[in-house]
Amino acid sequence: MSSLSDYANSFSQSIGLTKREREVFQSLVDKRQSHLVSYDLRVTNRTLKHYMTKIFEKANVVSRVELILKFADFIVAGIVEHDLD
Repeated sequence: MSSLSDYANSFSQSIGLTKREREVFQSLVDKRQSHLVSYDLRVTNRTLKHYMTKIFEKANVVSRVELILKFADFIVAGIVEHDLD
């Protein structure tokens, strides 16, 4: 069974996120608040918003909730596929 971090990495790669976008996405998966993500990644809130917009575009979603739901679907599909093998 894969870890949540493994699934986040696979999902990030599947939608073509850059390294920095993957870091932002992983922070979201870890339920980090925006101001903490900005601080940890040493970027402004405006820059973080830019990364989020790019992630949403690549995932074809419009909100964090929709992004997390899409990620959850990705995980379920991976688990089902693994169980069918």
